[in-house]
Amino acid sequence: METKQRKIEKLVIDYFRNRPDTEVTFDQHDRYQVRLQSEVAQTDFGGKERLSLVFDSEFAYLHPDCELITANHPFLDILRNDLERYPDADPHLSEAHLVAQLVSPSGYLVVPQLVFFGSIQKVDPRIWYRPTFVLTYRVVYETDERSDSLIHLCYDALNGKPRPELLARLSTLFPIDGPPLQAPVAQSLDLASILDAAHQEIEMRVQANVQILGQQINTQLQSEKARLTEHYEKQLEQTPPQDGDIREQLKDTLDKDIADLERKLICHAKAQLLSVLCLWWPMVDYSITFAGKQHTAIIEGIQYSAQIGQTTFFHCDRCSDRIHYSICMVGKHAVCGGQTHEKPTQCATCQ
Repeated sequence: METKQRKIEKLVIDYFRNRPDTEVTFDQHDRYQVRLQSEVAQTDFGGKERLSLVFDSEFAYLHPDCELITANHPFLDILRNDLERYPDADPHLSEAHLVAQLVSPSGYLVVPQLVFFGSIQKVDPRIWYRPTFVLTYRVVYETDERSDSLIHLCYDALNGKPRPELLARLSTLFPIDGPPLQAPVAQSLDLASILDAAHQEIEMRVQANVQILGQQINTQLQSEKARLTEHYEKQLEQTPPQDGDIREQLKDTLDKDIADLERKLICHAKAQLLSVLCLWWPMVDYSITFAGKQHTAIIEGIQYSAQIGQTTFFHCDRCSDRIHYSICMVGKHAVCGGQTHEKPTQCATCQ
């Protein structure tokens, strides 16, 4: 479960990332650097052009020039006021993409994570991009107190399926603004169908939270009713029976206080779509040419996905190895190259 401080960090950084006139980077000293790119943004934050933010008291001690953001920091009031400035404004629409890293640190084209035993003649990568939609909602719950939260939803733009696991992965990545320029991209679904699914998801989540809050409020309401009733009953016990007007006044006051309490302890919730990000994830299909003494073999069906951060190929049914592969130059196909197997130039089937 996320800590309160971690939720504050996500709230603040998501706000700056979604705001079109601010830019967020994370430096080598574990500080968030926020560049305020408009007069409005600079005015909102005290005329500054740049903010340095930390969310850990230890980092704040090491970097006293940074703003330590906690639940009581005035920046949170600024965020709330800005979000309420235009409650009916259209959501911010944007596109971004992740960069495919094709070259190893040594400067060669390689297939990441996999090991092939054989003489590689050529590696041909084919890059394409798979889109997702990341939607950010602001939800406000109002009872006798008020609480705000941001909810992020992620959907595969090709089939509309929810992809919540990508949100955790995305928190560790730094997308580049704009769509990919050169590599082919897959066609996405109509955004309207994604929004319909997202609205249903948000409605379900909010209703579930309202139900939980309602149970808590009802418990609090019954407790407060009992306290008020006990208080006024003691007042009535101390009031002589002949003071009928005073007794009636006490009863009316009790009824009024309970009615006020019931009006106060009601949960209202409101959800607002703040932003829609179309994020393009690189996918790389590899074709590898292996050179033998007399023949070459071309191995395909290898794919790297930035969504899972892994390269996938077949896995061995005997040893479950997913990393090591040998090449049968006779049958021109790959076989398991795990430690429990031989590393042949031809497999038993093709001998």
